[in-house]
Amino acid sequence: MVGLWPGLILAEAKAHYGELGSGGGVAKNHQNEKRIRDAIAEANHNLNRISSGWNLTADSHYQLCNRFAWGWKVASLGVPVILVYLGFLNVEDMPGYRVFRTDEEWAMRQGKGSFGGVACSPEGRNRPSDAAGNTVDRLNPC
Repeated sequence: MVGLWPGLILAEAKAHYGELGSGGGVAKNHQNEKRIRDAIAEANHNLNRISSGWNLTADSHYQLCNRFAWGWKVASLGVPVILVYLGFLNVEDMPGYRVFRTDEEWAMRQGKGSFGGVACSPEGRNRPSDAAGNTVDRLNPC
């Protein structure tokens, strides 16, 4: 439940620096890439209508932008969404990767005033809302 309504909790776990890369994403299939880029652009446009400051793009921080876009899409269909990013520390079963060792390393990788360099609106952080900007306590459950 999200508030009083059935909802979805999306959990994304990250353990090493490479998983939070700032690079863009490219699908192997041109048609899929266009769909993904269009979806991220649509989410960015609509999130900025609710609360300015979003900067979702397939060209930077692809994984994170994709998760925000996916969450926005589900919320736009009337399903409350919570996106949780988990940082695992000292993961020993990932040889060859630079893993996060401290809370400070995880926090520094997220950036200051942003999440991995993706601008997130501070006005919306503590205000659960649907895709139209209605706060959760005003949502009309289906």
